[in-house]
Amino acid sequence: MEKFLKGQQIETTVVQISADSVFVDLNSKSEGIIDKAEFIDSDGKLKIQEGDKIKVLIKKLKGRELLLIPILMFIFSIGGTTYGMLEETVGFYALLSATMVAAGMDTIVASATIL
Repeated sequence: MEKFLKGQQIETTVVQISADSVFVDLNSKSEGIIDKAEFIDSDGKLKIQEGDKIKVLIKKLKGRELLLIPILMFIFSIGGTTYGMLEETVGFYALLSATMVAAGMDTIVASATIL
């Protein structure tokens, strides 16, 4: 499995286009997902089709994204036991959901980390 770095530009093939996402082949066991809006021009037309070769920019963390989970769990557990932080965590769900998705994880991971 090839390791990609944040900011690296690679050439890849469009595998599938769904209602809101574009799936690209990363020459490994997984595929990359790109928001379909990235490929819509000013006229509202899709600029690519399945099988097209495109260049993509890798947007992920530097391989340390798994460290986020235990660090944040520790912080929230300290806040919960010393300060009684319960309702205050509600605002963190949206922030951590976006962070975990950017790190290549699911939004459920963010909820489980806070709980």
